[in-house]
Amino acid sequence: TFQFPNEWYRPGILPTFSKASPLLLFMGLLFLIGVYPLQATRWWLLMRCRGLQVGWFRTLRLVFIGAFFNFCLPGTEGGDIVKAWYVSRKSEDRVTAIMSVVFDRLTGLLGLLILTALAGVLVATTDSIAFKIGLWACLAIVLIGLLSGLYFLGGLRSWLKMDRLQSMIGGGMLSRIENAVHAYGSHRTSVATATAVSVVVQILLAMAATMAGLSLGMDHDLGVILAIMPVLFLAAAVPMTWQGVGVMEGLGIVLLATPDLATPNQVIGMLLIYRGYELVWSLIGAALLLKGDVHLHPERDNVPVMAGNSIETPE
Repeated sequence: TFQFPNEWYRPGILPTFSKASPLLLFMGLLFLIGVYPLQATRWWLLMRCRGLQVGWFRTLRLVFIGAFFNFCLPGTEGGDIVKAWYVSRKSEDRVTAIMSVVFDRLTGLLGLLILTALAGVLVATTDSIAFKIGLWACLAIVLIGLLSGLYFLGGLRSWLKMDRLQSMIGGGMLSRIENAVHAYGSHRTSVATATAVSVVVQILLAMAATMAGLSLGMDHDLGVILAIMPVLFLAAAVPMTWQGVGVMEGLGIVLLATPDLATPNQVIGMLLIYRGYELVWSLIGAALLLKGDVHLHPERDNVPVMAGNSIETPE
């Protein structure tokens, strides 16, 4: 059984917080200023390239609301569920609208892998665990690129017999989903731009967490924390606990707690402060939600919408 020396847990968590640097704490909070506008831009690009004519400011509002709802469900997927609900309301193509949320999440995850690879391989020392994680991230990126190329070029799609599968189950929703996914293959510039934006977003998030850790006295190299934080973000995305509480801390202690560099309490404190940063900014979403009904198609409030073979008139 892997055990940490008792002295690693001294000082306790409260004394650890009391020694935090106010300047570094505030710098960490500032790093998140650009995150939500960038996330809105990424999602907006993915919607616009698929013909969803939505406004950037309305997209930003829904991104903030989604950030607030991330604190309401296990994991960090609550915001995506809420965004998918609102973006599909009164939309002429609900599948395409929902798939924009899915692709927004996928480009975000790809940004995580790219940051992990860059920080681990280019910044971390070759004998560190961050370097090994970076190599695995590089392998994952190559594999994703290979599979994506095969799929969008048509070979993998034929090998998987997607047309036959769709005909067996009657096409319908599966066909529309598969077509929506395949359609992004013709919008490579938008997808590549969204992925680049995701890398910047993940850098800002990782830097915010890094500032929180440094404020508590952690002495890791910047590259190590930047390479490991994306791994902790991925762990938090699994809907096991609220905001990944316990999961992130356990994995963070294993990867970052090292004598003379970081104690377990410093790692725990860093993650608690990071969640506090996100909570502060997500409260903007709560305020925006109080303004009332939210959807991205206000121009259709009084326009009949299709529902199956009938027409429904909005109340």
